[in-house]
Amino acid sequence: MMKHQKRLSAHKHYPIERKNGKYVVVGKGPHSEKTGVPISILLREVLGYAENATEVKKILEEKNVKVNGKFVDNPGYVIGFMDSIVIDKVDKNYRVLVDKNGLVFKEVDDVDKRIYHVRDKTTLKQGKVQLNLDAGENFLPDDDGFSTGSSVIVDLGKDEIIGDIGFEQGNLAFITGGSHIGELATLKEKIELPGSQDNKVLLEKDDGTEFETVEKYVFMVGENKPEVEI
Repeated sequence: MMKHQKRLSAHKHYPIERKNGKYVVVGKGPHSEKTGVPISILLREVLGYAENATEVKKILEEKNVKVNGKFVDNPGYVIGFMDSIVIDKVDKNYRVLVDKNGLVFKEVDDVDKRIYHVRDKTTLKQGKVQLNLDAGENFLPDDDGFSTGSSVIVDLGKDEIIGDIGFEQGNLAFITGGSHIGELATLKEKIELPGSQDNKVLLEKDDGTEFETVEKYVFMVGENKPEVEI
């Protein structure tokens, strides 16, 4: 498997200078390269904490970087939306968000918890229900009170669920795609469509403006306000 790819052919959303160097590292991790970027690009191209691949490798090997509460040592580890990033070497913390220009790395203070989207649920042989979350995470909750499309709040230090946000009218959502990407809005109504069409959701912004988007772009983040800094 190739460890590097040419800069000119790298994914269009990568925040890199195409002609400054020849290669970038090939990404691998819980997020797709189509929606995320390797941690080396964040450290080197975005934040400027490293000038080359050797310096990136050294930063990671010295256990200076945590993603969602866990140390990362692979330069190709792909980070993406809502990930919580701690860089001990410079005492900086970031949360990965999105807007019309692509990924946004917002400096924040509350990196002790993360919101995960509940993609689906699986019933295991023992009868236990497993929550399958975004970013490749899975949890076995004590009860089955969580629904697909909702979100859960995870304490990253304890690696346990400490709350949930239902996919319900009146709750707050972050829009992850479409023409309203990067906006916060209140869920007004779920619109189920027949056949294989994507279900839609009606939402309302603070100024009273209403809009529709497809259900897959709706990421629940809180009730009256976001549960993490956004």
